[in-house]
Amino acid sequence: MITVTGKQVREIEYLIDQSIQGHHVLFDAGTIRKVLQWQTGFNAVTRSENPSPEAAEHFRQSEQMLEHMLALPTLAQKRAFLENLDHEDFEGVVRLWFNVVENSLFRSTGERH
Repeated sequence: MITVTGKQVREIEYLIDQSIQGHHVLFDAGTIRKVLQWQTGFNAVTRSENPSPEAAEHFRQSEQMLEHMLALPTLAQKRAFLENLDHEDFEGVVRLWFNVVENSLFRSTGERH
């Protein structure tokens, strides 16, 4: 679970709403397409009740990185943080972000993204 302050909620809701509408403020379209096409164990955590310990740990670390990134005060700082992640961590944050977006969309409309 990702924890944010009241002030951060409005900004995160804005970023989620933009992503739902297809305006991906944090990631460029090419990066999103590449990451979401890769087959990894990461989806096992979000889609399964019994992920491997390694996949569960990667998911937990991705949650911490996403939480840290979202707490940064500016969009430029968020992007700089993402640019400095290694490939595996970046992939985990992107996948987790889209899991958050999908869950938000599902809660608001009852439909899958």
